[in-house]
Amino acid sequence: KKSLKIKFVVTGKQKTLNLNAEFSDKSYIRQYLSGQIMGASRQNCFNSNFAKVSVNGKYFGLYLEIENIDVDFLKRNLLPENGSLYKATKDGACMSVFDEIEKDWEKKTNKNKSWNDLKELIEKVNTVSKKNYYSFIQETFNYNDFVNMLSLNIYLANGSTYYHNYYLYHHPNGKWELLPWDMDKT
Repeated sequence: KKSLKIKFVVTGKQKTLNLNAEFSDKSYIRQYLSGQIMGASRQNCFNSNFAKVSVNGKYFGLYLEIENIDVDFLKRNLLPENGSLYKATKDGACMSVFDEIEKDWEKKTNKNKSWNDLKELIEKVNTVSKKNYYSFIQETFNYNDFVNMLSLNIYLANGSTYYHNYYLYHHPNGKWELLPWDMDKT
């Protein structure tokens, strides 16, 4: 079965429902538990729930409903709505100078604003000296969240990230935050 992304409008506002088939995880538990562990460690992470899906009264299967990372997610996690949210969508969205930014990344908020903040971040990540790297990370990212996220990815053996399947959120105060996505291969 295929995963489903259902978009609909409720009181004039578009909503998205993600129903993951969990094709590579026959236990249906890896992504769910990974999200629970991230949430328990106070990492901003999507919510997930199991869903039995029926279409026109016919059972369609068991799915994992995954919260969409959007403005509602930002509100729930007390993140300012006016920050810029980017999704690393394609293989190769590695924060490398070789990223084709507008092809490998998707801008989820502030779509009418430039991509210069992401381009600048990628440029700095690739040019900062080893000597200045630690202070750069502390100045550029919400450091505690950043270290927590990296540690959790190691702990969960998340091998399907850093080249896609993650979000970057740029706070209005200038700091960046790494957000998890698609953890079915943990």
